[in-house]
Amino acid sequence: MTTKPATPNQPSSRSLAMSRSLLSFLLGVTVAVALASWAMPAGACAQSPQDPCLEDRETSWVRGTVFTDRVPDGAPRAEIDLGRPGELVWVDVDEDAVPDADEPRARTDGDGRFAFEVDPGAFPAGSRPPLRVQVAAANACTVPDPCARRAPFVPGEDLDDQDFGIAIPAVLRGQANEDLDDDGVRDRDEPGALNLRLYVDVDRSRSYDRGEPTTLVPFHGAWDIEVPVTLLGRALTVRSDNPQGFHCKRPLSCEETVPPLGAGEFRTLDQRMISEPAIVFVHGFLGSEIGCPGNKAWFDGLGADLLDMQLGPDGRSNMTVAQGGTRCSEQAGPTGGLILQAAGKDIYGSSVSHYAKLARAERFRAIAWDWRKDPRSQVHVLDRAIDELRCQGPTPCDAPRVRKVVLVAHSQGGLLSRAYVADPARAAKVSRLVTVGTPTWGSPKSIFPLVGGVETPIGGLGMDVFLDNDDLKVLARNLSGGFSLAPSPAYGPWLDVPTFSSTRMDADSAPDFYAAIGGNALLVRQQAQAHRELYDRFGSLNGVDYQVVAGRGMATITDVKLLYGADERVEATFGEGDQTVPLKSAEFDAPADRLHHVCGISHVPLTADPQTTAMIDPFVTMGEPVRPNPQGRDCPVAATVVNVYAATALGFDLTDPVAAAASARSGIGAARVRARSAATGRATGPAMTPAQAQAAGLIDLVQAGGQTTIVVDDRRPVQLTVPADRSGKPYAMTTQDLDGSRRGPVRTFGDLTGATVLDAGAATTLRAGGRVLRPSRGAERDAPRTRAQIVRLAGGRVRVALAARDRSRVTGTYVFVGERRRRYRRPVVLTAAQARRASFASVDRWGNAEPRRPLRLR
Repeated sequence: MTTKPATPNQPSSRSLAMSRSLLSFLLGVTVAVALASWAMPAGACAQSPQDPCLEDRETSWVRGTVFTDRVPDGAPRAEIDLGRPGELVWVDVDEDAVPDADEPRARTDGDGRFAFEVDPGAFPAGSRPPLRVQVAAANACTVPDPCARRAPFVPGEDLDDQDFGIAIPAVLRGQANEDLDDDGVRDRDEPGALNLRLYVDVDRSRSYDRGEPTTLVPFHGAWDIEVPVTLLGRALTVRSDNPQGFHCKRPLSCEETVPPLGAGEFRTLDQRMISEPAIVFVHGFLGSEIGCPGNKAWFDGLGADLLDMQLGPDGRSNMTVAQGGTRCSEQAGPTGGLILQAAGKDIYGSSVSHYAKLARAERFRAIAWDWRKDPRSQVHVLDRAIDELRCQGPTPCDAPRVRKVVLVAHSQGGLLSRAYVADPARAAKVSRLVTVGTPTWGSPKSIFPLVGGVETPIGGLGMDVFLDNDDLKVLARNLSGGFSLAPSPAYGPWLDVPTFSSTRMDADSAPDFYAAIGGNALLVRQQAQAHRELYDRFGSLNGVDYQVVAGRGMATITDVKLLYGADERVEATFGEGDQTVPLKSAEFDAPADRLHHVCGISHVPLTADPQTTAMIDPFVTMGEPVRPNPQGRDCPVAATVVNVYAATALGFDLTDPVAAAASARSGIGAARVRARSAATGRATGPAMTPAQAQAAGLIDLVQAGGQTTIVVDDRRPVQLTVPADRSGKPYAMTTQDLDGSRRGPVRTFGDLTGATVLDAGAATTLRAGGRVLRPSRGAERDAPRTRAQIVRLAGGRVRVALAARDRSRVTGTYVFVGERRRRYRRPVVLTAAQARRASFASVDRWGNAEPRRPLRLR
């Protein structure tokens, strides 16, 4: 039998036997090792804390969790507190608060748990090294606090529940955008409020302090603020520190209260909208410079070239040389500048300064329009300024950077603004309009420039000192802008001229009288019609939010009586208003919720006075409701009206150009006014002329010929010293108290021949020679009756002898030839031509003047 040899892939029987022997040996060794292990010390081969067979009684296990303390109050871990994975926990053997490579350590698992073995015997003798967790700079350890556990390490004893709570900052986030259309709602195309500062107002000082959490809004508007752990768990206030021109539209208070935040919380706040108003300031009558190339006709600080500002008969075009104008008047128009100051008094300087501060420089305009003309003809000027603001660049533009503007209009500027928003397309460019002291129903004072070339319609400035009275009368003839200020049809009757009309005149009948004194009656009627159709009713404003500010509490002319004859003068009736605009005109028929009052402030300063700005600034900037003005609720007039009649002055006249200049020669021109203390009654401060006192705001002054009317606010009493009339002839004074709507009796002081001192105010006294004067008794209101005896002489001449009779003493009889007059002292001889044009009249000691009576030649 033959044996088959083995192949390389098949082991031989000898090899198999050797393998079996090796396997048995290894198995025996393994069993021996296993048996021997039961006899080894515990932990000699420790590998895992979960294996009880591998415990080393000389070492200890440290176990615990690291969690986010959502409510950082130091309490044990709650259900809402999530574990923090990856946090380093170590035994700080050398107590330097820095984890060293040879110090026992571990990192937390996904649930924030940690466990590691330590050998207490390896620590320095007698030491108790702390167990620490590594905390990021912005975080804080709340469990425990301070962040270190000094539990005793005992060999063979484990330390469990070594928990650490960590508070991490919270995050506030939100969106802040520009409110281009001023509606408080973010639109897709409204950009972020770039570089607007938002901050947590920790100390609630309403201003940013260094160290308070803050951020600047980026171009896209999304912002966030990290709130440090020291501020967690308490209510916070978030504010925006608005630079010039930025105003909070939402929230309106610019601040938001945030309920307490938890650690690591992300809180999204409400949408924040920032308003950047575009403001146009619209001045009133006389408010802008008028001039031609090389000449500033109105106003250069020293005077005005009134004839260079004349308008043609149409009231729209400039007057040409051929029409009686000047080379300058042919080219006259606004120079682009406003009258900021005049006669040493602020006009629009404060107003422009204040409202410019409410907007960024590129979003503010103070337009200069031609106040000489019909306000409706100047709508294009306002429209151009509005388009420039909206486009923020060349006009016209397809995509305006500003969608709507805010109009702030003073006085006559309110009429222009009303004309502007009357058109729906233009009104769509305006969000809000506030008018201040606008004579919506007109002002009776507006007639004085045409009547006597005195007292500009804005009044109270003392500018009459710089104006030529005759030139002002000429300018006023075609001044359609001035006629827009005349009392409107809604005002009612206001003008009494007994020698012209038997009844008081209103807007429909007054134009004929305007024509009689040289005015353009057609233009007067056109402006009355404009009031009737456009201004006199609140009406529709085409979606524009409209608010009205009216001045009250100051004596204001509400009616005018012009007496022509032997003693030509003005009798003014005073009532409520702002010294220029009667209250009923400024209020017109505005709804009560749109009407607001300012107390005791004269017409020109109204727009910049703190009473006004405190009310309307929130409305102008953000559309907030106008704030109530406590001072404007109960504000009755308390004033004294003083009239001084100089016997020798010529007075004003319908056509006599010499008459207007007579006031400069009357005794009141040399009068002196001093402020008087309401507490002590003593005069204080320097003496002033009446014009200076008016410019200083001490009195309101109306001068017409030989009569001067001075109105004194009882809250600001004055002392008026009137010198004796230069001619030595007697003069008279009257005083009357105004108390709210009540007018006291007229007190007359007649036959005054020397200097008198009047202490005017709440208690008015008149003194002469150191003694107090009492009002004259027996004053009567009947005019004298003059009879003429006519004797014919050769050559057609006549001799006229006049005899006047009255219940009181007649102080003057006058003979008129046409419009020239002279005082009658003895019989006069007139030619036949003079006799046909002659008339006569007398006046008594009480100022009662007889109407002029023509000579009747038989």
